[in-house]
Amino acid sequence: MKKLLFILLVSLGSLNCSNNDSTEVRDLTLKTCDGDQECDDCVTISKQRYEQAITNNYELNEVKLNGDCLEITFSASGCSGSSWETDLIDMGAIAESFPVQRFVRLSLTDEELCEAWITKTVSFNISPLQVEQDRLYLNFDGWEGQILYKY
Repeated sequence: MKKLLFILLVSLGSLNCSNNDSTEVRDLTLKTCDGDQECDDCVTISKQRYEQAITNNYELNEVKLNGDCLEITFSASGCSGSSWETDLIDMGAIAESFPVQRFVRLSLTDEELCEAWITKTVSFNISPLQVEQDRLYLNFDGWEGQILYKY
């Protein structure tokens, strides 16, 4: 019996071994909204993308909740803002408090080379951020104060 257990443990241990010397850590990215059409897009949950997000090329004007949609009004330089790509990214970490807290930031890809100052509002479905409690605080990077999300 001990011999069988030893062989089983060695076999399971060898399944985790790899000849690849890469130390790259894979990041789990989750983006799902159950087909919600009320918001423009859906929140992305990814620690790696949160850390790499471009956040210094816009100015936040307003952040507010409208049901499960987080509406963000921001301004940036550009021609029309029509080619801007925005993403709301959650860090993937939950601060254990009551209510719990999550950390989000807006990422803007802006390749427009004009000097006009454009203001735009985008909305993101944040229902994938819900936890067992019926509320949580959002700590929005660059926004003063917390946003209480009740669901």
